[in-house]
Amino acid sequence: MPISKTIPPELRTETASPVIISASRRTDIPAFYSEWFLHRLQEGFVIVANPFNRSQQRLVSLLPSNVSCIVFWTKNPTPILEKIELFESFRIPFYFLITLNGYGSIIEPKVPSLKTLLPAIAALAQKLDPIRICWRYDPIILTDEITREYHYQTFETIAQMLEGCTRRCIISFFYGYAKSLRNLMPIIPRTVCRDEKLEIASRLSQIAKTSGIEIQWCTPDDDITAHECAENGITLAGCIDERLVEHLSGIGGWKKDSGQRKTCLCAQSIDIGAYNTCAHGCRYCYATTHHDAANRFYQKFNPKSTALILDNVSQFSSLSSSLKSKNLPI
Repeated sequence: MPISKTIPPELRTETASPVIISASRRTDIPAFYSEWFLHRLQEGFVIVANPFNRSQQRLVSLLPSNVSCIVFWTKNPTPILEKIELFESFRIPFYFLITLNGYGSIIEPKVPSLKTLLPAIAALAQKLDPIRICWRYDPIILTDEITREYHYQTFETIAQMLEGCTRRCIISFFYGYAKSLRNLMPIIPRTVCRDEKLEIASRLSQIAKTSGIEIQWCTPDDDITAHECAENGITLAGCIDERLVEHLSGIGGWKKDSGQRKTCLCAQSIDIGAYNTCAHGCRYCYATTHHDAANRFYQKFNPKSTALILDNVSQFSSLSSSLKSKNLPI
Protein backbone atom coordinates (compact mmCIF):
# COMPACT_ATOMS: atom_id res chain seq x y z
CA MET A 1 0.00 0.00 0.00
CA PRO A 2 1.50 3.39 -0.95
CA ILE A 3 2.50 5.84 1.76
CA SER A 4 0.87 9.28 1.65
CA LYS A 5 2.83 12.22 0.27
CA THR A 6 1.44 14.38 3.09
CA ILE A 7 3.92 13.10 5.68
CA PRO A 8 5.41 15.94 7.76
CA PRO A 9 8.95 16.66 6.44
CA GLU A 10 10.51 16.04 9.87
CA LEU A 11 9.33 12.42 9.70
CA ARG A 12 10.75 11.65 6.26
CA THR A 13 14.37 11.30 7.32
CA GLU A 14 15.93 7.99 8.27
CA THR A 15 16.37 7.47 12.02
CA ALA A 16 19.44 5.86 13.54
CA SER A 17 17.34 3.73 15.88
CA PRO A 18 13.96 2.44 14.62
CA VAL A 19 11.40 1.93 17.36
CA ILE A 20 8.97 -0.78 18.44
CA ILE A 21 5.33 0.32 18.19
CA SER A 22 3.01 -1.08 20.87
CA ALA A 23 -0.58 -1.25 19.58
CA SER A 24 -1.56 -1.22 22.39
CA ARG A 25 -1.46 -1.89 26.12
CA ARG A 26 -3.98 0.91 26.60
CA THR A 27 -6.72 -0.32 24.27
CA ASP A 28 -7.57 -3.03 21.74
CA ILE A 29 -6.61 -1.63 18.34
CA PRO A 30 -7.12 -4.89 16.36
CA ALA A 31 -10.64 -5.34 17.77
CA PHE A 32 -11.87 -1.73 17.58
CA TYR A 33 -9.48 0.55 15.70
CA SER A 34 -7.78 -1.44 12.93
CA GLU A 35 -9.25 0.80 10.20
CA TRP A 36 -7.86 3.84 12.02
CA PHE A 37 -4.42 2.26 12.30
CA LEU A 38 -4.40 1.42 8.58
CA HIS A 39 -5.05 5.11 7.85
CA ARG A 40 -2.21 6.08 10.17
CA LEU A 41 0.21 3.69 8.47
CA GLN A 42 -0.81 5.02 5.08
CA GLU A 43 -0.24 8.60 6.26
CA GLY A 44 3.06 7.56 7.84
CA PHE A 45 2.60 9.09 11.28
CA VAL A 46 0.38 9.21 14.35
CA ILE A 47 -0.18 11.77 17.09
CA VAL A 48 0.21 10.31 20.58
CA ALA A 49 -0.88 12.18 23.70
CA ASN A 50 0.67 11.76 27.12
CA PRO A 51 -1.97 9.62 28.90
CA PHE A 52 -1.58 11.67 32.08
CA ASN A 53 -1.41 15.11 30.46
CA ARG A 54 -3.29 15.41 27.19
CA SER A 55 -1.84 18.84 26.49
CA GLN A 56 1.49 17.08 25.82
CA GLN A 57 1.54 15.49 22.38
CA ARG A 58 4.13 14.06 20.05
CA LEU A 59 4.36 13.06 16.44
CA VAL A 60 5.45 9.44 16.01
CA SER A 61 6.70 8.26 12.66
CA LEU A 62 5.15 5.08 11.26
CA LEU A 63 7.38 4.99 8.19
CA PRO A 64 8.87 1.54 7.55
CA SER A 65 12.37 2.99 7.91
CA ASN A 66 11.50 4.25 11.41
CA VAL A 67 9.65 1.20 12.80
CA SER A 68 11.37 -2.10 13.53
CA CYS A 69 8.25 -3.99 14.63
CA ILE A 70 4.59 -3.53 15.55
CA VAL A 71 3.20 -5.49 18.50
CA PHE A 72 -0.57 -5.95 18.40
CA TRP A 73 -2.35 -6.59 21.72
CA THR A 74 -5.89 -7.95 21.43
CA LYS A 75 -8.66 -10.05 22.93
CA ASN A 76 -10.41 -10.41 19.59
CA PRO A 77 -8.47 -10.64 16.30
CA THR A 78 -11.61 -11.27 14.22
CA PRO A 79 -12.06 -7.68 12.90
CA ILE A 80 -8.47 -7.48 11.69
CA LEU A 81 -8.39 -10.84 9.90
CA GLU A 82 -9.48 -9.49 6.55
CA LYS A 83 -6.89 -6.70 6.78
CA ILE A 84 -3.80 -8.83 7.46
CA GLU A 85 -2.60 -8.65 3.87
CA LEU A 86 -2.95 -4.85 3.94
CA PHE A 87 -0.83 -4.63 7.08
CA GLU A 88 1.74 -6.96 5.50
CA SER A 89 1.96 -4.63 2.48
CA PHE A 90 3.66 -1.94 4.58
CA ARG A 91 6.62 -4.31 5.04
CA ILE A 92 6.89 -3.66 8.76
CA PRO A 93 7.29 -6.85 10.84
CA PHE A 94 4.50 -7.44 13.34
CA TYR A 95 3.21 -10.05 15.71
CA PHE A 96 0.14 -10.60 17.89
CA LEU A 97 -0.34 -10.93 21.62
CA ILE A 98 -3.78 -12.50 21.99
CA THR A 99 -5.29 -12.68 25.48
CA LEU A 100 -7.51 -15.71 26.02
CA ASN A 101 -8.67 -16.33 29.58
CA GLY A 102 -12.12 -17.84 29.25
CA TYR A 103 -13.48 -15.94 32.25
CA GLY A 104 -16.85 -15.38 30.61
CA SER A 105 -19.23 -12.44 30.66
CA ILE A 106 -19.15 -11.85 34.43
CA ILE A 107 -15.54 -10.64 34.24
CA GLU A 108 -15.10 -9.99 30.50
CA PRO A 109 -18.59 -8.74 29.53
CA LYS A 110 -18.05 -7.92 25.85
CA VAL A 111 -15.22 -10.27 24.94
CA PRO A 112 -16.48 -12.91 22.48
CA SER A 113 -16.71 -16.49 23.71
CA LEU A 114 -13.93 -19.02 23.25
CA LYS A 115 -16.21 -20.78 20.78
CA THR A 116 -16.01 -17.66 18.60
CA LEU A 117 -12.41 -16.69 19.23
CA LEU A 118 -10.61 -19.99 18.76
CA PRO A 119 -11.66 -20.42 15.10
CA ALA A 120 -10.59 -16.82 14.45
CA ILE A 121 -7.13 -17.55 15.83
CA ALA A 122 -6.94 -20.70 13.72
CA ALA A 123 -7.76 -18.54 10.68
CA LEU A 124 -5.04 -16.07 11.69
CA ALA A 125 -2.57 -18.95 11.95
CA GLN A 126 -3.34 -19.78 8.32
CA LYS A 127 -2.03 -16.34 7.38
CA LEU A 128 0.91 -15.96 9.79
CA ASP A 129 3.70 -18.17 11.09
CA PRO A 130 2.77 -19.42 14.60
CA ILE A 131 5.83 -17.63 15.99
CA ARG A 132 3.95 -14.38 15.26
CA ILE A 133 0.95 -15.42 17.35
CA CYS A 134 1.52 -15.38 21.11
CA TRP A 135 -1.16 -16.45 23.56
CA ARG A 136 -1.47 -14.48 26.81
CA TYR A 137 -3.17 -16.17 29.76
CA ASP A 138 -3.31 -13.01 31.80
CA PRO A 139 -4.27 -11.99 34.40
CA ILE A 140 -4.57 -15.15 36.47
CA ILE A 141 -7.19 -14.26 39.09
CA LEU A 142 -7.99 -16.52 42.02
CA THR A 143 -11.06 -16.18 44.24
CA ASP A 144 -13.16 -18.58 46.28
CA GLU A 145 -15.02 -19.44 43.06
CA ILE A 146 -12.20 -19.11 40.52
CA THR A 147 -9.98 -21.88 41.82
CA ARG A 148 -6.69 -23.36 40.73
CA GLU A 149 -8.56 -26.34 39.32
CA TYR A 150 -10.74 -24.00 37.28
CA HIS A 151 -7.61 -22.49 35.74
CA TYR A 152 -6.05 -25.86 35.00
CA GLN A 153 -9.18 -27.07 33.21
CA THR A 154 -9.74 -23.84 31.28
CA PHE A 155 -6.08 -23.55 30.34
CA GLU A 156 -5.98 -27.13 29.09
CA THR A 157 -9.06 -26.60 26.92
CA ILE A 158 -7.58 -23.50 25.30
CA ALA A 159 -4.12 -25.06 24.88
CA GLN A 160 -5.53 -28.08 23.08
CA MET A 161 -7.52 -25.85 20.72
CA LEU A 162 -4.47 -23.67 19.99
CA GLU A 163 -2.11 -26.55 19.23
CA GLY A 164 -0.27 -25.68 16.02
CA CYS A 165 -1.47 -22.05 16.09
CA THR A 166 1.10 -20.76 18.56
CA ARG A 167 4.34 -21.84 20.18
CA ARG A 168 4.23 -19.89 23.40
CA CYS A 169 1.94 -18.70 26.15
CA ILE A 170 2.79 -15.74 28.35
CA ILE A 171 1.33 -15.82 31.85
CA SER A 172 0.99 -13.19 34.53
CA PHE A 173 -0.89 -13.03 37.82
CA PHE A 174 -3.42 -10.35 38.73
CA TYR A 175 -1.86 -7.16 40.07
CA GLY A 176 -4.08 -5.17 42.40
CA TYR A 177 -4.18 -1.71 40.86
CA ALA A 178 -6.72 0.39 42.78
CA LYS A 179 -8.72 0.93 39.58
CA SER A 180 -8.79 -2.81 38.86
CA LEU A 181 -9.90 -3.72 42.38
CA ARG A 182 -12.65 -1.11 42.26
CA ASN A 183 -13.95 -2.31 38.90
CA LEU A 184 -13.93 -5.95 40.04
CA MET A 185 -16.20 -5.35 43.04
CA PRO A 186 -17.93 -7.36 44.48
CA ILE A 187 -15.46 -9.96 43.18
CA ILE A 188 -12.52 -10.01 45.59
CA PRO A 189 -9.28 -11.61 44.32
CA ARG A 190 -7.36 -13.49 46.96
CA THR A 191 -3.68 -13.06 47.64
CA VAL A 192 -1.43 -15.60 45.93
CA CYS A 193 1.98 -16.15 47.52
CA ARG A 194 5.16 -16.66 45.52
CA ASP A 195 5.32 -20.43 46.11
CA GLU A 196 1.73 -20.89 45.01
CA LYS A 197 2.41 -18.83 41.88
CA LEU A 198 5.37 -21.07 41.07
CA GLU A 199 3.28 -24.17 41.66
CA ILE A 200 0.48 -22.92 39.39
CA ALA A 201 2.92 -21.82 36.70
CA SER A 202 4.65 -25.19 36.83
CA ARG A 203 1.35 -27.03 36.37
CA LEU A 204 0.38 -24.79 33.46
CA SER A 205 3.77 -25.48 31.89
CA GLN A 206 3.16 -29.22 32.08
CA ILE A 207 -0.27 -28.81 30.47
CA ALA A 208 1.03 -26.51 27.73
CA LYS A 209 3.90 -28.83 26.85
CA THR A 210 1.49 -31.54 25.70
CA SER A 211 0.22 -29.10 23.05
CA GLY A 212 3.67 -27.99 21.94
CA ILE A 213 3.43 -24.65 23.75
CA GLU A 214 6.15 -23.08 25.92
CA ILE A 215 5.20 -21.16 29.04
CA GLN A 216 6.83 -17.76 29.54
CA TRP A 217 6.41 -15.44 32.51
CA CYS A 218 6.64 -11.68 32.04
CA THR A 219 6.17 -10.22 35.53
CA PRO A 220 7.28 -12.65 38.24
CA ASP A 221 7.62 -11.57 41.85
CA ASP A 222 10.87 -9.84 42.78
CA ASP A 223 12.23 -12.89 44.59
CA ILE A 224 11.37 -15.48 41.92
CA THR A 225 14.56 -16.32 40.03
CA ALA A 226 15.14 -17.43 36.46
CA HIS A 227 16.69 -20.62 37.89
CA GLU A 228 13.53 -21.46 39.84
CA CYS A 229 11.44 -20.86 36.75
CA ALA A 230 13.70 -23.01 34.59
CA GLU A 231 13.42 -25.86 37.12
CA ASN A 232 9.66 -25.68 36.62
CA GLY A 233 9.77 -25.57 32.84
CA ILE A 234 9.17 -21.81 32.59
CA THR A 235 11.12 -19.16 30.69
CA LEU A 236 11.26 -15.52 31.74
CA ALA A 237 10.46 -13.20 28.82
CA GLY A 238 8.61 -10.02 28.02
CA CYS A 239 5.39 -9.70 26.06
CA ILE A 240 7.27 -7.20 23.90
CA ASP A 241 10.05 -9.71 23.49
CA GLU A 242 13.42 -8.33 22.39
CA ARG A 243 14.44 -11.74 21.04
CA LEU A 244 11.31 -12.11 18.89
CA VAL A 245 11.60 -8.53 17.63
CA GLU A 246 15.21 -9.18 16.65
CA HIS A 247 14.22 -12.44 14.95
CA LEU A 248 11.52 -10.70 12.89
CA SER A 249 13.31 -7.43 12.14
CA GLY A 250 17.01 -8.21 12.40
CA ILE A 251 17.37 -5.33 14.88
CA GLY A 252 18.51 -6.05 18.44
CA GLY A 253 20.02 -4.33 21.44
CA TRP A 254 16.71 -3.25 22.94
CA LYS A 255 16.61 -1.68 26.39
CA LYS A 256 14.19 -2.80 29.08
CA ASP A 257 11.08 -0.61 29.27
CA SER A 258 11.62 1.49 32.40
CA GLY A 259 8.05 2.76 32.25
CA GLN A 260 6.57 -0.61 33.21
CA ARG A 261 6.45 -2.44 36.54
CA LYS A 262 9.85 -3.28 38.00
CA THR A 263 9.67 -6.98 37.16
CA CYS A 264 8.22 -6.48 33.66
CA LEU A 265 10.66 -7.82 31.07
CA CYS A 266 9.25 -6.01 28.03
CA ALA A 267 11.54 -4.14 25.66
CA GLN A 268 11.17 -0.39 25.32
CA SER A 269 8.43 0.68 22.91
CA ILE A 270 6.17 3.58 21.98
CA ASP A 271 2.53 2.92 22.81
CA ILE A 272 0.16 4.64 20.39
CA GLY A 273 -3.07 3.82 22.24
CA ALA A 274 -5.16 5.81 24.71
CA TYR A 275 -6.80 4.98 28.01
CA ASN A 276 -10.60 4.78 28.30
CA THR A 277 -11.10 3.75 24.67
CA CYS A 278 -11.48 -0.04 24.88
CA ALA A 279 -15.06 -1.32 24.61
CA HIS A 280 -14.48 -4.85 25.95
CA GLY A 281 -15.52 -3.83 29.47
CA CYS A 282 -13.13 -6.22 31.25
CA ARG A 283 -13.58 -5.68 34.97
CA TYR A 284 -9.92 -6.23 35.85
CA CYS A 285 -8.71 -3.65 33.31
CA TYR A 286 -6.34 -0.94 34.57
CA ALA A 287 -6.67 1.07 31.33
CA THR A 288 -10.38 1.87 31.59
CA THR A 289 -12.00 3.82 34.40
CA HIS A 290 -15.55 4.13 33.04
CA HIS A 291 -16.64 1.38 30.66
CA ASP A 292 -19.75 3.22 29.48
CA ALA A 293 -17.66 6.23 28.51
CA ALA A 294 -15.19 3.98 26.65
CA ASN A 295 -18.04 2.45 24.67
CA ARG A 296 -19.42 5.89 23.78
CA PHE A 297 -15.95 6.92 22.63
CA TYR A 298 -15.75 3.91 20.33
CA GLN A 299 -19.18 4.61 18.86
CA LYS A 300 -18.31 8.25 18.08
CA PHE A 301 -14.70 7.83 16.99
CA ASN A 302 -13.67 9.01 13.53
CA PRO A 303 -11.21 6.49 11.97
CA LYS A 304 -9.70 9.32 9.90
CA SER A 305 -8.46 11.06 13.08
CA THR A 306 -4.70 11.56 13.38
CA ALA A 307 -4.81 10.43 17.01
CA LEU A 308 -6.83 7.99 19.07
CA ILE A 309 -9.03 10.76 20.42
CA LEU A 310 -12.38 12.25 19.52
CA ASP A 311 -12.28 15.19 17.12
CA ASN A 312 -11.57 17.84 19.72
CA VAL A 313 -9.04 20.22 18.20
CA SER A 314 -8.73 22.26 21.40
CA GLN A 315 -7.12 19.31 23.19
CA PHE A 316 -4.38 19.16 20.54
CA SER A 317 -3.98 22.81 19.65
CA SER A 318 -0.23 22.94 19.09
CA LEU A 319 0.05 19.88 16.85
CA SER A 320 -3.26 20.59 15.13
CA SER A 321 -1.97 24.02 14.11
CA SER A 322 1.27 22.50 12.90
CA LEU A 323 -0.52 19.90 10.80
CA LYS A 324 -2.96 22.42 9.39
CA SER A 325 -0.04 24.55 8.23
CA LYS A 326 1.15 21.51 6.26
CA ASN A 327 -2.37 20.89 4.88
CA LEU A 328 -2.59 17.56 6.71
CA PRO A 329 -5.92 16.04 7.78
CA ILE A 330 -6.93 16.52 11.41
